[in-house]
Amino acid sequence: MIDGLINATLEDLPRVCRFYKTVCDKQATDRYTPRWHYGIYPAEDELKRHVLSRELLLGLEGGGLAAALVLLEHEDEEYRDAPWQYPEASNRVCVWHLFAVSPVYRGRHMGKDMLSRVLRLCRQRGFRAVHLDVTKGNDAAERLYTRLGFRFVGEKDVFYEDTGVMSVRLFEYDLQYLEETL
Repeated sequence: MIDGLINATLEDLPRVCRFYKTVCDKQATDRYTPRWHYGIYPAEDELKRHVLSRELLLGLEGGGLAAALVLLEHEDEEYRDAPWQYPEASNRVCVWHLFAVSPVYRGRHMGKDMLSRVLRLCRQRGFRAVHLDVTKGNDAAERLYTRLGFRFVGEKDVFYEDTGVMSVRLFEYDLQYLEETL
């Protein structure tokens, strides 16, 4: 279980960079991956920007960095034309990116615990829905999001600096549903 959920600080940046580099390196032997390339996506300057904007959340367990997630308090430009039930224009929507669990902490329900905490945080902050994408073929991530109550809304081709155009699957979570599921 996650001991705490905190906003990353500049002091955390070196361990956050090591965390994402480790996650990216581990992809070579993982069955399902987001296909990230450390140094391109995620890159240290981008992670620093998220830290300074207070968008990077860390899930700690026993003092170690177990999981991390970027929480944007606005719709992603790439998502604007998606078939959302709760589009950004009608209600407050947040977007999640770069969610990962450290390979050291996998298999201990850290992902589910971290995401449950972030869903509650989003609700407390007054958001109506959460939007995110999953790299097509990352079945483990899809199963986790679906178990938490996310709804698949469609597929979309998006451009990423490290991979170029890639097909992603879009998911949405209705935060009104939160009380019943978590």
